[in-house]
Amino acid sequence: MIFLSISIGLLYAAFRGINFEELWTDIKSANYSWVLFSLFFALLGYVSRALRWYILIEPLGHKPKKTSVFYAMAIGYFANMAIPRIGEITRCETLRRTEKIPFDALLGTVIVERASDLLMLILLMIFVIIFKVELFGKFIFETILDPFFNYISTVFDNLFFFWLILFSLSTVSLFLIYFYRNKLREYELIKKIFEIVKGVMTGAKSVFHMRKRRWFIFHTLFIWLMYILMTYVVFFAIEPTSVLNFVDSIFMLIFGGIGMTIPTPGGIGSYHELVKVGLSLFEINEVDSAVYSIITHESQAFLVIILGSFSILMLFVNRRKKSLK
Repeated sequence: MIFLSISIGLLYAAFRGINFEELWTDIKSANYSWVLFSLFFALLGYVSRALRWYILIEPLGHKPKKTSVFYAMAIGYFANMAIPRIGEITRCETLRRTEKIPFDALLGTVIVERASDLLMLILLMIFVIIFKVELFGKFIFETILDPFFNYISTVFDNLFFFWLILFSLSTVSLFLIYFYRNKLREYELIKKIFEIVKGVMTGAKSVFHMRKRRWFIFHTLFIWLMYILMTYVVFFAIEPTSVLNFVDSIFMLIFGGIGMTIPTPGGIGSYHELVKVGLSLFEINEVDSAVYSIITHESQAFLVIILGSFSILMLFVNRRKKSLK
C-alpha cells in the first residue's frame, strides 16, 4: 500500500497541469515502428541477461536448462510489476523449484549481477559527465549530489563522529558474532541464518570461479548496449525528441534507471517523473516529455507482462508433462 501511494503521488506530480486531450492526440500520432524496434533490443537484452545469470550459476555445480533460467528471470520482472524488488526473490525461488538449486546460492549470484550492473551505471554516469559536462555535470552536482550531501549534513551535524560511532558499533558487533559463533549456532534460528549467509556467500563467490569470464563481461556490456539502444530509438517515435543524440540517450537511460530503482510497482510514476525532469534539460515541454515517458514505460511494461505470462504458462506445461510421465 505504501509503494502504491508513492506511485500515485509521483504520477500526479508527473502529469499535473498537462492537457490530457493534447497528450492523447500526441500518443496516437507517435511512430510505433520505432517502439517495436525498441522492444526488439529489450528482448535481446533479456536473453543476454538470462545467459549471464546461467554463467554465474554454472560454478555452483548445477547446469539448469537455459530456458528455465530465462523463464525464472522473466517471472521475476513480472513480479516487480506488483511489488518492488520482489522479483529477485521470485526468480530465485522459481529456479529453485524447477531446477532444484539452493535458493541462498542463487541469491548470491543475483547480488553479483546487481553489483556488476551498478558498476556499469556508475561508468555510464562518468561517461556522460565527461562528454556533456556543461549540461549534465552541472545538473547532477547542483540538483542531485549537493542537495543530498546538504541533507546528510543537516541530519548529522557532525558526520565524522556519526560514521566513527557506526563503524565502531559494527566492528564490535562483528567481533562478538565471530567470537561467539559456535555458541550462537546452538540456537536453531541463528543456525539457519548462518546457513543462509553461507549459501549467499557461496553464490557470490561464483564470480571468482566461473570459467567464462569473458562471456560474462561481454553479456554485461551487451545488456547495457541494448538498454541504451532501446532508449535511443524511441527518440524517433515523436518529433520533439528526434533531435536528441546517442549520448543524450545514455543520460535518459540513467534517469529512467534511477526512476525504476525507486520503490514503486514497476517504476510507475517514478519513471515518468524522472524522465520528465531529464527531458526538461533539453527544453522538451511537459506534454512531449509525458508522451515519451508513457510510450517507453508502457511498451516495456507490455513486454514484461507478455514474457512473464508466457514463462508462467511454459513452466505450468512443463510441470504437467513431468506429472504425466
